[in-house]
Amino acid sequence: MKKHMRPFAALIVVTFAVLACSSSMEIVGTEPPASDQAATPKIIDTPTNAPETPAGLLPQSLYFLGNDNQSLTQVFRIERDGKTKTQLTFESVRVEDYDVSLADGSIAYSVNSQLLLVNADGSNRRMLVDGIPNPDLRVSYHPVFSPDGRTLAYGHEGLNLYDVSSGVSNRVIQDELGDPLPNGGRFPIELYWPLRYSPDGTKLLLALGHWEQAPSTAVYDLAKNAVVRYPEVEDYIYCCSFHGGPAWAPDSSSFYGVASVHDTAYQYGELWRVDASTGALTRMLDTVDGMMNLPKEIYPAPDGQLYYFFGT
Repeated sequence: MKKHMRPFAALIVVTFAVLACSSSMEIVGTEPPASDQAATPKIIDTPTNAPETPAGLLPQSLYFLGNDNQSLTQVFRIERDGKTKTQLTFESVRVEDYDVSLADGSIAYSVNSQLLLVNADGSNRRMLVDGIPNPDLRVSYHPVFSPDGRTLAYGHEGLNLYDVSSGVSNRVIQDELGDPLPNGGRFPIELYWPLRYSPDGTKLLLALGHWEQAPSTAVYDLAKNAVVRYPEVEDYIYCCSFHGGPAWAPDSSSFYGVASVHDTAYQYGELWRVDASTGALTRMLDTVDGMMNLPKEIYPAPDGQLYYFFGT
């Protein structure tokens, strides 16, 4: 396999890194073991129909993936008191990915090649998509709710938008596949997964998966039903699937990301700002005195400052 194919293979099989979670908590429901771990925590405003929780340590509820008492990854919520923990999913196999609606606390998650939806308290479990398990290519839905909670974006044979109120799903972009091979398989030319909505809900960051080049990022404009791409560059760097991923500017006009080469001996990258409407990019960090830079974990703060970790 060529070196520049490896990042795409990593994108297909990647699972979220797990972070240790405190065991000194009041447990509601099934109690995970002391080795319970969390991944990709999500701090969410407590929805109006969610159980009342006392004001305390946390400004909002905290959602995370952790192990249950069978050592299976499930979705949990820590309440605002900072200690009451509630298990929200009870699957017989591990939960792989999830998102929480800001509107009512509903949880969309993927498990065993299926995309499922439950209420804020874990009730009313229903299946949205039943994918066919493929041992050669793990199904990855990566569900993402719109800010108003009315739409759930997910990847399945392309980019799909599910209308929560009507229960109707619409595929707005079809995955691009090559011609059939003798064994019936098809090479993926370009695949699409949602990453996150813009703060104003009008655009959606997409992860683009490729076979013969590194993964990259683009913007899907919902009103125009169009994909906005940044222009190609000549020095073989791609934005912004690694080093923390892309992040929206608070005004939704652009996004930031780290453009880098991923198959070299040394990790390095550039900080980019990409215009969400035109794809025009601004390269924000220059190499000084021959030193290579690596910005990571970009955070455009509400105060207008751009924070990130930085190494040379």
